Amino acid sequence: NRYTDDQIWESLEMAQMKETVSTKLGGLYGRVLEGGVNISVGQRQLLCLARAILHQAAILVMDEATSSLDPTTEKTMLNAAEKAFANKTVISIAHRLSTLLSCDRILVLEGGKVVEDGSPSDLLSRSMGIFSTMLRASEGTQSSTI
Repeated sequence: NRYTDDQIWESLEMAQMKETVSTKLGGLYGRVLEGGVNISVGQRQLLCLARAILHQAAILVMDEATSSLDPTTEKTMLNAAEKAFANKTVISIAHRLSTLLSCDRILVLEGGKVVEDGSPSDLLSRSMGIFSTMLRASEGTQSSTI
């Protein structure tokens, strides 16, 4: 009873999950089965995002949150997170480098130490930089356009 139904529906709508919860799960009192087998991986991730939106978390940590998502769901999730957490801190850990291009700041770690730090445009302007080199190397293997 911590949140009203309206607040829950609003967070689901922001995470693009309102229709799924309404139709596939039968509403707010529907069940997500153990392991989330009755919804897709992307829907599980978006449901987690809706929960973070509902809690109005000051900090959101996304650890490989989009690694197993198709490009469309990835874009949906990143857009929803960017909108919902516009004035908050989002820490995104990702190997799919294209997911980091909309970030304000990127830290490149190697051996547990920060080896590069800057905005995406700053890091990309360093032609021999680690981030720039990794992004160029991954362009052919990534499913989304950078």
